Amino acid sequence: MKTINLNPHELFSKGLMISKSIPAIHIIEFINFIKKNFEPVELIRIGGNSDGGYLFPNIFEDIKFCFSPGVSRIASFEEQLSNDFKIKSFLADANVDSPPIKNINFNFKKKFLGARTFGQYFTLSDWIEQVGKNNETNLFLQMDIEGSELDVLIKEDMNTLRKFVGMIIEFHWIHKIFENFTYKMFNAIFSKILEEFCIVHIHPNNCCGLATYENITIPRVAEFSFLRRDRLNSVKRLNELSLPNKLDFPNVLKNEDIFLPEIWWKK
Repeated sequence: MKTINLNPHELFSKGLMISKSIPAIHIIEFINFIKKNFEPVELIRIGGNSDGGYLFPNIFEDIKFCFSPGVSRIASFEEQLSNDFKIKSFLADANVDSPPIKNINFNFKKKFLGARTFGQYFTLSDWIEQVGKNNETNLFLQMDIEGSELDVLIKEDMNTLRKFVGMIIEFHWIHKIFENFTYKMFNAIFSKILEEFCIVHIHPNNCCGLATYENITIPRVAEFSFLRRDRLNSVKRLNELSLPNKLDFPNVLKNEDIFLPEIWWKK
């Protein structure tokens, strides 16, 4: 039987890296930070009853423009924003040539969102400037870009993020917060966002399941709904949080559904 050399230096020379997981107490602290900033409010569902549908407070009468990077084959969220609220959506995805449906309120760029503007990439702040919305403060962001959300959120400061009254962001690789570097990155990103936003919903994507280590269970991929704090008093508050929400549906219909573990939300 061939033996495997687990020496970190030897593994690195072969293009592999290994690191020790951080103490579980740090993960508990991060989860408690999330839970502390979770606000129970009344939600509606925008989009279809599978992938591409999201829950958010009904603030859409006050929104004129949505920025939606990551198009792929679904645009039910943006379609309903257009049909029900006359909201114009700016869409971007270099993987497709056009949105999957035609709509008078769609403005599409064949670009990826990233941490800098070059080639087929542009930054969120540059995109906002290019379409002339720099002075708007009631924008909406719906971002599902397969892990590149980390690049975007590291790059953009609060001057850009506070232009959005609401943000729905799908986070990938959440289970990697057991790694020291990834933990620091997620902790920094959420610390920045939660300065001016609260969490109003979390929905695990059942595409990738749950990960458990030292009795701590983490969704590998999850959709987070953020509401800017200055709008919290304009939505209907609830006495307590209960998950899953009755409006939640699995993203992948053929997969078994998963639910956010109580440690993330139950007080």
